[in-house]
Formats: sequence, C-alpha cells, structure tokens
Amino acid sequence: MASTTPARALGFGHVGSLRSGLDANLVVLNQELQVQAVMANGDWVSES
Repeated sequence: MASTTPARALGFGHVGSLRSGLDANLVVLNQELQVQAVMANGDWVSES
C-alpha cells in the first residue's frame, strides 16, 4: 500500500489502506499500468 504513509503524513486518517470503516477509494491497474477500474467511496465509478 503505497498510499498509507503519505495519507498519515498529511493527517488523512480515513484513507490510505483497505480496512472496515475507511473510505473505499482504489484504482485497479493492469500489467501495462493502464487503469482497469476505479472505486470512489465504495462505489465502482469506472470499469473496463
């Protein structure tokens, strides 16, 4: 999880890891680093 440390450093305790009770924001990439899906606040907003 590359986002945990920066989120904590900026004081965002509700983001940065996948745990119950936190905001569910994530990006799914393929092997070519192209976006395959996006989840914002627990809802899929984009899927290919």
